[in-house]
Amino acid sequence: EGKNYTFKPIPKDRDHVFPIYQGKILRPYLKFTPHTADFVEEINGVYNLMFQGRHLTNFLNSKLQKEDWQEAADYLQATFNEAIIDEAFEYMPKEIRHFSKERLKTTLLARLKELDKVPQYIEDRFSKTGLMVGSNDRELFEIERLQDGSVFIKIFYFKNNSKGKLIFEKTFLPDITKEIHLYGLGDNDKFQLTGNTKNSIPIRIIGGEGNDAIQDNSKVAKGSKKTLVYDSDKEDIISKSSE
Repeated sequence: EGKNYTFKPIPKDRDHVFPIYQGKILRPYLKFTPHTADFVEEINGVYNLMFQGRHLTNFLNSKLQKEDWQEAADYLQATFNEAIIDEAFEYMPKEIRHFSKERLKTTLLARLKELDKVPQYIEDRFSKTGLMVGSNDRELFEIERLQDGSVFIKIFYFKNNSKGKLIFEKTFLPDITKEIHLYGLGDNDKFQLTGNTKNSIPIRIIGGEGNDAIQDNSKVAKGSKKTLVYDSDKEDIISKSSE
């Protein structure tokens, strides 16, 4: 209307919305298809349900805490109710509404009650690898290895070799996160690692485009190297410690 635009999402894979897989041949095959899960009253196979968007979930999860997922689950449980579900089913084609509505409604209400289990599933599955991604602008990554084995990371804007506004910060715990990946992406990013500790989470630095500077002054007493750098630019400046 006029110069205003309305954008509407176009759903894909409609057959994956409320699936029930049956048959002697199909059921065994599901063990080899990580993106399939039955739509039943008990929530299971959370990773299977999220498989298509696993990379986005991993990226978002690195910027969130378990409490954030719990807040979202609590909001959905408090907002959705039987009346809203009944209203939604009125939009189903009348040809199939009569034989699928009650089963789907019962299943949805049961899964809604179990929604508070999902944050723990997400933490167990998607928090093993901490993923922090920069941008095509210049950033400063400050990485501190702490005495308890955790890793505290801050990302700042970095312009004219001066630290700017804090973009993001998070502490990764060794009993949850087993590896951290840092992506600088574009421009001349700087990575600074500090801290002396007995053990720590392995960190992989993927600098990306631009002439990056990696300065590792950290030291970890136990285990193999805990800082690994991946970058093809020969003009990168890399200052390594024993890590």
